[in-house]
Amino acid sequence: MHINDLKYFNQLCIKKSFSKVAKYYDISQPAVSNSLKRLERHFDTTLLIRGNSQKELLITSAGEQLNKHIESIINELQSAEREIVRMNRKSMMLGLSPIIGNIYFTKIAKQIKESSLTRDIITYEAGSNDLEKALITGKLDIALIGSIQKDQNDLLTFLNFAESKFCVFISKDNPLSSRTGIYFSELKDQAFVMFNSSFVHTQALKAFAKNAHFLPKVLFTSIDVNFLMNMVSENIGVTILADIVKPNRPDIVKIPILDDKQPHFYASIAYRSNHLLTESQSSLLEIIKTKL
Repeated sequence: MHINDLKYFNQLCIKKSFSKVAKYYDISQPAVSNSLKRLERHFDTTLLIRGNSQKELLITSAGEQLNKHIESIINELQSAEREIVRMNRKSMMLGLSPIIGNIYFTKIAKQIKESSLTRDIITYEAGSNDLEKALITGKLDIALIGSIQKDQNDLLTFLNFAESKFCVFISKDNPLSSRTGIYFSELKDQAFVMFNSSFVHTQALKAFAKNAHFLPKVLFTSIDVNFLMNMVSENIGVTILADIVKPNRPDIVKIPILDDKQPHFYASIAYRSNHLLTESQSSLLEIIKTKL
């Protein structure tokens, strides 16, 4: 059995065609057939059968089970390839969510510069949900991310360094702006402008809405906090953000949410649990742990 046998079988499960898999990998059709035979000999089982039509391929239960493991194996191989390339280049990919990057990374940037780590670091900015996926697939080495749950993924190691509640950001022109605290159910008639689904704020909104028993009306979504603030300022809608965020305009009010049951925002360092940290990555991790 060869590694390519696993890759060919994975594509057979997807494309359901020997000829399409052969074309995809630029190999002969008999090579794909021989690869399948090696796998079936190795596992002593039938992985694929032909249906009523000669062109119809059916994956057996054993084949489906094997393919689930193959998907994990391929992902691990791709992650290893990416990580080893970066290790050889002595570079590291650091993921930053916009809010955590603006608030926390600036606090450690000076020490990172003084330690000469800046020449090794390539930063990548995205929402925390996308950063988590990038960590799992090996596209990132370390990330500063937000979540509404502690240690929510067994594939990753999380080191929490900050926790906060969520607040409503609202225009001074909104009648609710004079409130010193607000229950989420009181926002039932408000329109919302929110980060898109790559950010954990979408999950927080769903959690609040579920507890308050209403479906919020989201007018616009964005990846840009300044866009959200501008929309709030113009009284187009309200938004919810972690309490660590400050209004960037004088005509926006931040109001605490009073609900007893509510999600919390956790800021964390995250990396793959099976990732062997390099010396520079360990140094960066130590700076983050001691300064944040």
